[in-house]
Amino acid sequence: MNSPKGNRKNHVGGSLHRTLDSTDMQIIDELLGNAYISSTEIASKLKVPLSTIQRRRAILESMSVLEHKYKLNPISFGLRPVQFWVKVEGGKADEVAKHIFDKYDNVLNATIQMNALSNVGVLAYFNNSEEIFWMLEAIKSMKYVNRVEFAEIVNVIGERQANFFKIENQNSTPSTVRQIFPHKNS
Repeated sequence: MNSPKGNRKNHVGGSLHRTLDSTDMQIIDELLGNAYISSTEIASKLKVPLSTIQRRRAILESMSVLEHKYKLNPISFGLRPVQFWVKVEGGKADEVAKHIFDKYDNVLNATIQMNALSNVGVLAYFNNSEEIFWMLEAIKSMKYVNRVEFAEIVNVIGERQANFFKIENQNSTPSTVRQIFPHKNS
């Protein structure tokens, strides 16, 4: 079996570059299928030594390939999720997104996006329509904001923790080896 240490290479800026092999992919599949599965269970299923699973799992987590965290479900508390799409001009999308995220505690995330209608996305939770209205008006009044659209999420049909490594072009042969380049934290 190929050791993950043999696949590691240093890159410019000290970022870690590592090739994922079929064992790594199987570990990822198991964890995406059940985030609470133990390394012992994975080792047994894959017929791989426990120490190998533990070492590779730790490496995948340290590279930010895998994250294990709890997520609060605000809808279960009666809060209403709303997605805002904001068109920001003047090259100020980062500034506006950061301002919205920092100013409002009910904002779960603020993203920069590429599409024809907006370049900032905001997901926030509200108690009522009045709160939604006031935040909509506050965002519309911000400098550099040209347009704001929004939609309330009324029902989540399903969520998936997809293994995007398995998403392949149907005309191509599936590959078991992928390159991972963790992004730099700036």
